[in-house]
Amino acid sequence: VESAAGSLDKLTMSSETATVVRFFKGFSMTQLSQRAKMYGRDVNEIAGEMIALAFARAVDTLALQRALARATSASMEYDGTSANISTTAIVETLKLFGEELDDSQLAVWAVNPKPYWDAAQLADSTGRTLYTDVQGGRLMQLGGAPVRMTAKADLIVAGSPTTYKSLLCKRGSVVMFMNETVSVDIERDPTADVDMLIANMYAVVHAYGTMPGGTKPGVAVLKTR
Repeated sequence: VESAAGSLDKLTMSSETATVVRFFKGFSMTQLSQRAKMYGRDVNEIAGEMIALAFARAVDTLALQRALARATSASMEYDGTSANISTTAIVETLKLFGEELDDSQLAVWAVNPKPYWDAAQLADSTGRTLYTDVQGGRLMQLGGAPVRMTAKADLIVAGSPTTYKSLLCKRGSVVMFMNETVSVDIERDPTADVDMLIANMYAVVHAYGTMPGGTKPGVAVLKTR
């Protein structure tokens, strides 16, 4: 309105709480020496690679667990356990994001091999596969997001029949912060006559409860046979 003062909008910021976790990996130098001898390499180089690989796997597993838990707590799950994966089930999972679904934000599906290959066989009425370039081929994408096949136990629900969770993540939906340096110590165990190499890492692995600018988390789960 002319000559009237405008009203100011308030900017607010929410907060979330995450937990710091400790990752541990230990080796005896006897084990490392055997591996180093096998590959003809320095024992410390082998140790560094094994520690990095162990921590990367541990972070990957914890990120998956955090995302699955977030989807459950936020009711971001579609229950399609009455049947194998289908086009309807995929669409219904995408719909869980509501109007906050943006194809450019979809990062990846984490899918067990069983529903992965079931999805690879989905076809139209003429027999043309929907999500692969050729029959028997690998999945190109599901609902606009690439697919990563993984056999992690967290995606398998034991029962009769066995059911599976397929996790869909947006970009930035899960975050990991870690200390810049990993603590590595070498200790002597005289009772076993071995040297022990012990590594510790502290990190935060967190699945956001609400994505920036939205009202929902960035993860959803499709449950199928």
